[in-house]
Amino acid sequence: MRKRITPLALFLLLFAVGCAPDIAETDFFSQHPDPDELTGSDVILLDHSEAGTRLLLVSQGNLGWGFNAISIQESEGWTSLEPSLVFESATQVWRAPIESSIESSDDGDTAFVYAMPPPTEAGQWYLTVEGSTPAGQMALRVPVRVDEDIWMRPANDLDVIVAWLAPLAPRTGTDTFELGLYRLEGNDYRPITDATLDLYPYMDMGGGEGHSTPYSAPTHVGSGTYSGMVNFIMSGGWDMTVHITLAGETRDVLFHGFTVNGRGSR
Repeated sequence: MRKRITPLALFLLLFAVGCAPDIAETDFFSQHPDPDELTGSDVILLDHSEAGTRLLLVSQGNLGWGFNAISIQESEGWTSLEPSLVFESATQVWRAPIESSIESSDDGDTAFVYAMPPPTEAGQWYLTVEGSTPAGQMALRVPVRVDEDIWMRPANDLDVIVAWLAPLAPRTGTDTFELGLYRLEGNDYRPITDATLDLYPYMDMGGGEGHSTPYSAPTHVGSGTYSGMVNFIMSGGWDMTVHITLAGETRDVLFHGFTVNGRGSR
């Protein structure tokens, strides 16, 4: 897992005024507010004490589709932690295609876990944690809330999922453009490695006018990740259509109404 994927990776972007029409009323804007306007507080996901040990897992705001960073604020006595997010319905269990990982820093340990869009049927998200304690192996399972995220779109119902991985905060100029493609197989989402992709970036200038921008179509680089290039020539509101060809069938996914900032803006 790339360390540059953070809890803001699939939940937040920075917004700025550009030359495109105002997008303040779009679904994108409503789901991705300006970070300076966020008032969310830490969410305690799990607080468990047993056999003289305590395990406390905390996220900054609610969990969402895609990558999530969970702070392990206190884990005395716990080792070999393996957290994950799963969605359970009456008949199925839905798992992510990307394994969780734990990174350590001076600020403590952070668990990175991944959540996929669930099926349309009713069900419940759970955070599961397995690990070793002085008393032996322990497995915990608690219900959690996981919100929809606009950076992860279904290509055809829910059998193929497309995740925008990079750039995390689009800016003008040439940048790496990465997507993750996953297919539902049985109860699990698995990486798609044999797709052919093309792009159509578009800025609507209003009055029936608009333009695209230079890009190179993403190609598969491993584990369902497709990497290409995009050169956003202007700041403002953009759309990105991804054309996905699988087994001779082409389907489109639209990432609508995201903002590209200038290189000098925050």
